[in-house]
Amino acid sequence: MDTNIVRVLGRLVSGDLQPARDTSRAEIDAVAAALFPAGEGVRWNPALMDYGARVCTPRPHCEVCVVASMCAAR
Repeated sequence: MDTNIVRVLGRLVSGDLQPARDTSRAEIDAVAAALFPAGEGVRWNPALMDYGARVCTPRPHCEVCVVASMCAAR
């Protein structure tokens, strides 16, 4: 799983500011499995990778984030 995806999911659900370091891989996998339908990774992976690269960056742009109101890290 790409580090950008880990960052988005870890921040959004777990509230970890540094999910690659602070959120277990098992937790990230469980979140992904719960949120995204099986077999739909080909649709979701590029979108989450792009979102993590553009919005939910190491220095996040929360002011333009479309899910900021639901983000546990915010």
